[in-house]
Amino acid sequence: MNFKLSDKQGFINNFLKPINRFSETAILSLSGNKITSLVSSVDNTTILYAQYLLDENYSEDKTINIPNIDKFINSLKVIDDNSVELILNANSIQYQASTLKFKFHLYEDGILSSPKINIDKINSFKNDVNFNIESSVLSKLIKSSLITPEITKVYLYSEDDKIHA
Repeated sequence: MNFKLSDKQGFINNFLKPINRFSETAILSLSGNKITSLVSSVDNTTILYAQYLLDENYSEDKTINIPNIDKFINSLKVIDDNSVELILNANSIQYQASTLKFKFHLYEDGILSSPKINIDKINSFKNDVNFNIESSVLSKLIKSSLITPEITKVYLYSEDDKIHA
């Protein structure tokens, strides 16, 4: 099966790198016009659901078991073009051009496992509070955790129409 990435750099920066921050390995699921992945941190306290929309719609669903996301990112970075066509085989991802060829080997199904969580159930939750947190505020929270490294939780609550941590 041939698989086309029209924006290789966007795929790396907006999909693979966030996943790599949580886990060294990942299961990518190709279905229709999107690739999804569900990974958790090493201690299973945080779960990330990542989704990347594709330009093309694929009729065949495919599971891609990446053994090392960092090596996969580096393999894609070697390709000069931003638009990339990859060949998905049962146990590998191949790239073939006149100047470069490589084969990235994959794990077989069943070796890696995803967190046992139902994304559809999470998406069906009714939210009565929505808010945005600026990255500078998150940086301040992370920096303040250096003062008391034994504290590993942040509690969010609302008071007087404001969110506090």
